[in-house]
Amino acid sequence: MLETETSKQDWDAFLKWEKDKHDNFFVPYYKENGFELIKDFVGINWHWDVEIKKDDKILRVDEKARQREYDDFLVEVFQCLKTGKIGWLYKPKDIYFYASWEIMSGSTAIDPPNSAYWINSHRLIDFVVENFDDLESVISEKGYGLTYNKKAKWDDLIYLKIAQKIL
Repeated sequence: MLETETSKQDWDAFLKWEKDKHDNFFVPYYKENGFELIKDFVGINWHWDVEIKKDDKILRVDEKARQREYDDFLVEVFQCLKTGKIGWLYKPKDIYFYASWEIMSGSTAIDPPNSAYWINSHRLIDFVVENFDDLESVISEKGYGLTYNKKAKWDDLIYLKIAQKIL
């Protein structure tokens, strides 16, 4: 499928929304929970969004902000099927910080999320590889191409201590 101008506009609007959530939720969360923000890569094409530090431990964090609640976590295996570019699952990082908002009319950039999770990236890779054939495949069109994903249920990720629900 070819990207249309409308999908490019939608993608740009989503990236702006994600940046608003970074500034108004993620960064304040780090500070309120005793993390020091070492480096901020949001807006730069990087493998992770921020480096944070707590108790002399540095974590590379990839933030995931979503515009509705889901009972699963879509894991990006291939960023683009056409080019074969690997997805964020295999890019270096320590933690995914996933938060979701129910977007409705009147909601603002400073509204808190409905839910939020810390996800261990190394354990997630192991889980996806070990359960690859059993996980549902989802192909989605994003601003940069056709993306191949695997669906992981939150209940499974929490039970296996891959994810921790924090909100």
